[in-house]
Amino acid sequence: MPQTVASDEALDQEGFDTKPSPGRFRPFGGFLKLIVAADSSSSLLSRVRAGATLLALLAAFAGAGYFLPAYFSQYF
Repeated sequence: MPQTVASDEALDQEGFDTKPSPGRFRPFGGFLKLIVAADSSSSLLSRVRAGATLLALLAAFAGAGYFLPAYFSQYF
């Protein structure tokens, strides 16, 4: 059965860290926020903006996947 904790002092005594971690680097955090905004935003404008941004990212990766190998093939 899970333990219940009555106060913050009890958390500190058991060795739990009550402070948030200092700025973790999350490279996909913004990308995940865009997916959530495109899926569940109540505003139509926010959905369209997030969807267009996701399509632009997809086009950028597709372009990089096509043009970078073509560019490097000239040198090898």
